[in-house]
Amino acid sequence: KRRSRPIEETKHPRVGAVEVNLPEGVDVTAKGLKSKWTGKVWRLESDALLPGVPHIYEIKASWGEGTQPQYRTVRLIMGRIVDLDF
Repeated sequence: KRRSRPIEETKHPRVGAVEVNLPEGVDVTAKGLKSKWTGKVWRLESDALLPGVPHIYEIKASWGEGTQPQYRTVRLIMGRIVDLDF
C-alpha cells in the first residue's frame, strides 16, 4: 500500500498520477504516462482512466550512463495522486 491523496479539482476526475521523490537530474519515465519535473518532484500523469480496468505501471528511474536503472510498480487510482519513493 502506498500513500495517496486527491488530485487537483482542475483535473479530470478519472485522471491518475504518481509523484516520485527524486532530484531533477534523474530520468523518470513510465510507458503510457506523461512525466514532468514540477520543481520539487517528478509527476507522471495518465489520461482519463477506464473504470473496472487495473491500471498498473512500471516506473523507471535512471541516474545516467553506467548505472543500472531501478524500477517500481504502482497501481494508479482514478482521481488520486500516489506517492512513490525509490
